[in-house]
Amino acid sequence: FVALVVGSGLLVIVSVVDLAEHRIPDRLTLPVSAVCGGFALASIWEPSLIDSGRSALTGAGVFGIVLLALHLMRPDAMGFGDVKLAFPLGFAIGWAVEDAVMAPAAVGLALAVASIVGLLMAVTLRSSTGPQTGGRSLRHRSVPFGPALSFAGAATVALALGLN
Repeated sequence: FVALVVGSGLLVIVSVVDLAEHRIPDRLTLPVSAVCGGFALASIWEPSLIDSGRSALTGAGVFGIVLLALHLMRPDAMGFGDVKLAFPLGFAIGWAVEDAVMAPAAVGLALAVASIVGLLMAVTLRSSTGPQTGGRSLRHRSVPFGPALSFAGAATVALALGLN
């Protein structure tokens, strides 16, 4: 329960920072990745956690590799902070699913939800005008993907925990 509260709080912070600054700072993602690595190591020595650990590492690997590939194809479209956020999100999704075979499917669900949320954010932000834009459209403004990833990751974890 504590991990869910702390993780959710971190995702809110990541989202706010990414919306304001269009970046996800290492000081937010790297410590969480280190904690995930610690859980993975702990799962090696605790037989009751080995399936969760395997599933978590699968989720982290799949999510991280997919976003890394997208970043390498279009570095101007997705920042490396999104890639670094994918590892702990995939880890949490995999841990919640508790099945290494289902972890990639759950990550795929999270990617689909993040894409839809990101698209809705882009349409909303790019079609809006107002005093903060001088009455001009935000059509050419980039849209941060961190908030969409955060929402999708949290929703997928919640769904997985509800099904288990």
